[in-house]
Amino acid sequence: MSTFSISLSSALESCFYVVAFVFLLAMIGAIINFIRFKRLAKERAGLSICQFGRSFDYRRVDTTIIRAAYEGFQEWAGSGAKNFPVMASDDIAKLYGMEDEDLDDFAKKLTQKTGRGWNQLEQNPLYGKVITVRDLVLFVNFQPKTV
Repeated sequence: MSTFSISLSSALESCFYVVAFVFLLAMIGAIINFIRFKRLAKERAGLSICQFGRSFDYRRVDTTIIRAAYEGFQEWAGSGAKNFPVMASDDIAKLYGMEDEDLDDFAKKLTQKTGRGWNQLEQNPLYGKVITVRDLVLFVNFQPKTV
């Protein structure tokens, strides 16, 4: 057997161990997230979309955005708790673990789902200032409606 085939097989074996280790870390992270959201959902027992909706002025904020945001964050947290009680004050990065790219994708889907445009973002008064779920709802509400 040549030294090339031995070094290739040891390289593949090393690569397998690295991939297995990364997979194991991802599984541990998913389990921790599941437990965290489950525990937090227990602490928030009794909260529903009704309390979430009341934290906005429904005369000024489109209720379809409120509902879509609530359901979207429930789905995002769904791995940890079915029907997770979302609060307007939730910090998106800290609680939901959304990075900037995730938040951009989430916000874009939210605008599409609620008939809002994804243009002229820089003119939105909350551009670059979205930290909480409330901020995101208001950000989307400021976006112009599409025809």
